[in-house]
Amino acid sequence: MKNIFFLILFSFLSFTAFSQTSISGNIVDENNLPVIGANILAEGTSVGTITGIDGDFTLDVPAGVENIVISYTGYQSQTIPLQGQTQFFITMAEGQVLDEVVVTALGVSRDEKALGYAVQTVSSESIKDANTVSAIDALAGSAAGVQVTQASGAAGAASRIVLRGQTSFNGNNQALIVVDGVRLDNSEFHSERSLGGVANSNRAMDINPNDIENVSILKGAAATALYGIEGARGVVLITTKRGSSAGLKVDVGTGMTFSNINNVVGLNDEYTQGWSGQWAGPSTAFIPSAVSWGAHKDDLYWDGSDYKWDKNGQLTTDATAGPKFVPYDNVNNFFETGTTWNTNIAISGGSEAADYRFSFGHSDEKGVAPNNTFTRYNLGLNLGSKALDDKLDLRFTANYAKTGGNRVQQGSNISGVMLGLLRTPISFDNANGNVDPANDVSSYQFEDNSQRNYRAGGGYDNPFWIVNNTPFNDNVNRFFGNISASYAFSDWVNLRTTLGTDFYTDNRTQRFELGSRNAPAGQVI
Repeated sequence: MKNIFFLILFSFLSFTAFSQTSISGNIVDENNLPVIGANILAEGTSVGTITGIDGDFTLDVPAGVENIVISYTGYQSQTIPLQGQTQFFITMAEGQVLDEVVVTALGVSRDEKALGYAVQTVSSESIKDANTVSAIDALAGSAAGVQVTQASGAAGAASRIVLRGQTSFNGNNQALIVVDGVRLDNSEFHSERSLGGVANSNRAMDINPNDIENVSILKGAAATALYGIEGARGVVLITTKRGSSAGLKVDVGTGMTFSNINNVVGLNDEYTQGWSGQWAGPSTAFIPSAVSWGAHKDDLYWDGSDYKWDKNGQLTTDATAGPKFVPYDNVNNFFETGTTWNTNIAISGGSEAADYRFSFGHSDEKGVAPNNTFTRYNLGLNLGSKALDDKLDLRFTANYAKTGGNRVQQGSNISGVMLGLLRTPISFDNANGNVDPANDVSSYQFEDNSQRNYRAGGGYDNPFWIVNNTPFNDNVNRFFGNISASYAFSDWVNLRTTLGTDFYTDNRTQRFELGSRNAPAGQVI
């Protein structure tokens, strides 16, 4: 009898906990056409559904729910009380759509619908959220058809922006960059020797992303006609921030991001340096052989001898000699966690007759390779004034940028980081057992100043030698800005003139220490 009682009780509780009401209905718009894909949600829960091709829906509403919420993009949302009903016939009204205002090639704000060509706009919030050093990198993924490609993962490396595809095999396919109506030089110069190479910056790197109000992407021929043949590749039209009549405003912001290597090239991790199945260290002369691999890692032990190339001694197959050999992970032991730190301060304000904005920005980027750094300082000034019953509009903008850093050799050259790093065998420790190898000279250099690497000073540079003894330093000072005047003769006639300037100095120094494989006698460029 007790078993029967408990069974009845549990059945009742189960029914109470999971009781629900099934509702159905149809949703149409103001023209009595079905709204396909409208969302129906039981208020206060995650239970919902969408309308089908005829605007119909069914939904099992959990107990206790009093309302359903109807929503669809472009229409006004509705909250509808259930009140015991199971059938619903709903008409959705269109929401208020705001016309998007964009900046044209002439620098004039226009309703996007009134234009005869395609324009895409990227807001300042989208650029701010990206928290990148480069304004070009901030545009990646922000608009359809915009291709942003980083030349390297190194700090301060250039980025390419292509809007209309690759139209030339050997020419420049990048979009033209215009800031406040003035064309901006986006050149990338290479000055290093033919056997070396670093990741240089292009000059769009001098723009402070935090000073950008919006970016208009112009692709069509009509949009770029004003800029001639340069505009044929598309135009990135940047409008900088101004002050407002809302009064004094102070903006302070800082952001930090971290970066790491996300993919490591697969390398030989089974066999050591040597030939014919025998281990051979750096001190052994290199003997070319058709059988080019050394002993297998599982067959080797450290002998603990005094051996300048390794603190553990030499490798031997004698199991009684000492500790078992454990392969060195030179790739992962070389790279670090990169950081990017952006700090910005802006003071702005104004009245109905004038406005002002002054800004300061500092960006500090540390790459994933040791000693790879990039720093930028920005100062910006934007002043505006109106006169003659607001018919005359005067504006002055000035921007100063100081950029530079320490860049590391890369690419396929014997003093390049990756070539030396990827060719180092698992039996040689580039770090020489040091905890902070990039800042410990004994990792890459002997007391007589000769280089320590897996080829006894020949072959390829030790990666830690590269980041310390082959520095490439650059220092850029740049000023760009403009003075503009606009006079409105009537509502449909406006005369505007702009005088702009853009100039910079770029000083670079490349040094190769004595003993570098790219310049054994040393060199300064």
